[in-house]
Amino acid sequence: MKSFFPKICPACGEPLTIEVGDKSETLKLMCNNKKCAGSLLKRLQKGIIALEIRGLGPKVIENLMGAGINSSLDLFDPEIFNEKSLIASGYFRKGRSLEKIMTSVRNTKSIPIAKAILSLQLQDVGKTFSERIGKNLSGIETSYEGLQYSVREQLSDENSEINTTIKNALETFEKSGVMIEYIEPPKKKVATKKITKRVASDGMDTEIFKVVAELGWEIAAIDNDCDMLVVQDKNANTPEIEKAKELGLKIMTLKQVKLLFG
Repeated sequence: MKSFFPKICPACGEPLTIEVGDKSETLKLMCNNKKCAGSLLKRLQKGIIALEIRGLGPKVIENLMGAGINSSLDLFDPEIFNEKSLIASGYFRKGRSLEKIMTSVRNTKSIPIAKAILSLQLQDVGKTFSERIGKNLSGIETSYEGLQYSVREQLSDENSEINTTIKNALETFEKSGVMIEYIEPPKKKVATKKITKRVASDGMDTEIFKVVAELGWEIAAIDNDCDMLVVQDKNANTPEIEKAKELGLKIMTLKQVKLLFG
């Protein structure tokens, strides 16, 4: 049975090209006309749907495009997205349905950073790239290994177009009153050594306890799940230090912790 591939884009009439998809065994029909209404609509739909705003499905987004909404950022620009302009476009009518759409957008007060980046629908930046970029911008070192080289190259240049676009977009979201939710790094688990001098009521060194608590790390018993043992003097001959050595735990002095993490 012959496979039929259309040669002309049904939206703009330009020739279509066949490209290899993300997986080598998949093929994609692509319209390379940057002004193609069909491609622009698909991009807008993917971008707005990434924000997961209740009531904004593909058909509503198609009408939004007809009303002048061209990107996810436009939803939060009151000069573009407002009841008067939507009704004036002829794509919406005053009533309960429009009120629900307006309310859903107004109630969007924060957006996870990965979804905000994905909503921009940057070329070759999909869900995985968006998540990794979000982690890096949150201060969590993340590798782009295994992802498209051309995008990785751009991301390595702080002043590249893609980095500038993302930075400006995140600033625009926040200026519009939408907070960007950055990713919090995982808390470290730390074992703290109990000593007899200057101890808290539970037997823990008060100074170590205070520093560890301020860092937001979890206090844990000395076991394999710990990242390190924090002590005042790691040359001391104590059962805690001996146990940490047996388990292969990193042993750090309070002074080192303050220097590296304080």
